Amino acid sequence: MTDDIFGEVYAPPVAEYPAWYRPSKERPKANIHVLNGRHPLGSQLGSEASTCGTCSALYSRAKGTTYYKCTAHKISYSPATDVRLKWRGCELWEKA
Repeated sequence: MTDDIFGEVYAPPVAEYPAWYRPSKERPKANIHVLNGRHPLGSQLGSEASTCGTCSALYSRAKGTTYYKCTAHKISYSPATDVRLKWRGCELWEKA
């Protein structure tokens, strides 16, 4: 763990993405979060047994296709805040 120029502590990036995450060109910020050992939406990772698909904060919107969002984080109408059911849960995870 190291301090950056803003005084924030961060972990050095891992060499590759974890099995539960597939990088996306539409979510460059999420890609960086995951490489730094965080949840794609920016919070700390929860237990390894938790997934976004089993969380009580999961919200789905159907508009031709079903889009999953997380009510524990900021919701927008862009793909940047879409959630994948297989993602590892975050620190805010609660059983549904």
